[in-house]
Amino acid sequence: MVKKNTTFREWKKAFLLALFFVLLLRIFVFEVFTVPSTSMEKTILTGDFVLVNKLAYGSRLPITPLSIPFFHQYLNKEKKISAYLPWLSLSYFRLPGYTNIERNDVLVFNYPVEKNHPIDHRSYYIKRCIALPNDTIEIKNKNVFINHTELTLPENACFNYHVFPKGEIDNSFWDSLKITEGSRIFTLHKWLLQLTHRQYNDLLNSNKINTITRQCYSPSQYADFIFPYDSVFPWNPDYFGPLHIPAKGDTIEITQHNFSLYAPLLERFEKAFVSADSLPYQHVFSNNYYFVLGDNRDNSSDSRFWGLVPENHIIGKAEIILFSVNKNPSEKKIRWNRTLKKIQ
Repeated sequence: MVKKNTTFREWKKAFLLALFFVLLLRIFVFEVFTVPSTSMEKTILTGDFVLVNKLAYGSRLPITPLSIPFFHQYLNKEKKISAYLPWLSLSYFRLPGYTNIERNDVLVFNYPVEKNHPIDHRSYYIKRCIALPNDTIEIKNKNVFINHTELTLPENACFNYHVFPKGEIDNSFWDSLKITEGSRIFTLHKWLLQLTHRQYNDLLNSNKINTITRQCYSPSQYADFIFPYDSVFPWNPDYFGPLHIPAKGDTIEITQHNFSLYAPLLERFEKAFVSADSLPYQHVFSNNYYFVLGDNRDNSSDSRFWGLVPENHIIGKAEIILFSVNKNPSEKKIRWNRTLKKIQ
């Protein structure tokens, strides 16, 4: 009996030590995230399991320490049983990293505009960093300009195109060009496809297509669902900005004209409540901010729609696809060609 109790205690001790070690790795070194949406296709696919490097930019220490490990928001979502207690909230602190966030890095972060959870329990998003603190971003005809210089498009970035074929096309043709995202619009005898630049050229050079037109807003078309939701800035997803990205220590004069651009940042993340009656107002920003886009540009909820990402919401850098599971019910299988694939 004594021997059995000793063995049990040893196993218990080993288990607790292993659990503690795993928790340390998860908090300070890396974490694995699964991708639920298509906003980063064709760079990252739905069903990819992505390794996120937390050491690169420095590990963010827990903000809500009274949390149950391995649960993000709920123990039971249907019954709304929370996985954390909001009674204790710590100030944001990040350990030193070995590199800085750079343009075109793929970031995992907490969704900034989610208000019903503390920062480190907000939903996970994955997007590409496009603009850094102190940058000025502008989008013209879907082309991104940073500080008046056009940014090179990521190789796998894709856009929506209307494709008019000459006749019936079977799936083998699309498969040969690795075109997997899109749908047929039967009534108009056309396809709506998400194409990279290379796929667009391959279709142009084929003998099965009549015309290809890119889906695009006009410069004068105001979209009221685009940040900052103000007709003073009549922007749309394809014509956006110019917008200056605040940096920590920046002093920006908040005026009647730019109030709708910066007031949400001040209220949500800067703890500065400014009314329109108190303008103009000089504000020194306490956070760095970033502008992010999805590589599936016409099918992504990103900074064009909800604004900037504060530094304290950033979790880490998406580095490697560990493996990938095709979640299509008719094709449930592992995508072996994506195993240990570096994210670029």
